[in-house]
Amino acid sequence: MKIFGPIGAFLVVLLLGYLALQSEGISKGFLFDVGGIPSINVAQRYPWELQLAILLVAFMAVVVYRKIANDHASKIAVSGVLILAAVLSLLFYETVHTTRTNLFAMAFVNGGASPLILGFIAAALADVMSSRAGAGKERRRPAAYQRGWIALRK
Repeated sequence: MKIFGPIGAFLVVLLLGYLALQSEGISKGFLFDVGGIPSINVAQRYPWELQLAILLVAFMAVVVYRKIANDHASKIAVSGVLILAAVLSLLFYETVHTTRTNLFAMAFVNGGASPLILGFIAAALADVMSSRAGAGKERRRPAAYQRGWIALRK
């Protein structure tokens, strides 16, 4: 299960970026083709369907993350992929959008810069920190057990 966490996080970044890119295009009256060029004309409208899909994808990503990421290593891997996507998207955002490289690169950059991905990073890091803090508490026995007071009372 360790391999599915980072791959799933990468796919969530791409899917959220694609939906955000097409949502932005619909609000301006076009859709992006595979080359990243706005070529398909559509009626200009408010894309609430795509924005609802973005929220549902983000919600499902968090639910799936909570199911898949059971151990500390997979939680760290997912957090690392999300942080790497956010940093790379900030570095290459202007370059990718001015040159219109391809839809894949534009979706990755838009997904990494998405506020939902930043919230997902915060949720994943909070989960990593709480699981690490909880792991130490579960292994430690109370001082009364260590000193033998509980055994003496019986």
